[in-house]
Amino acid sequence: MPNHLFFLTLGPVQSFIAQARKTRDLYAGSQILSLLVKVGIDAFKAEFPHSQIIYPAKGSNAASLPNRLIGKIESADAVQLQEKAKHIEKTIKGKFLYYAQQALLDAKESRTDAFDAQIKTHLEVYWGFQEI
Repeated sequence: MPNHLFFLTLGPVQSFIAQARKTRDLYAGSQILSLLVKVGIDAFKAEFPHSQIIYPAKGSNAASLPNRLIGKIESADAVQLQEKAKHIEKTIKGKFLYYAQQALLDAKESRTDAFDAQIKTHLEVYWGFQEI
């Protein structure tokens, strides 16, 4: 079986930036995306234990990671790749929901259907594979 490159991108970065009214809002949005990429990296390593993260480079500052990752996967079939990538996406979205719910609790606000709908649809996770 051939090796593959795995690409994953989180967004929408523009909405995190555009909605920032203060520098701390911009910083918080950046931190959220960095934390979610870290979750993605950890999930990638769990799903593909014999893989290698190419980008971001090992030792990158976890506080300011880019909104994407690239990994090299040693031999896997297409169905297995898709299932594992979906699990990585689900893990990232689950953590985003957790962070949002914690923020709501900290603000002592009540949860609404509109809140749930917005949180579940806001984060965009794109991924794909390229045979190498």
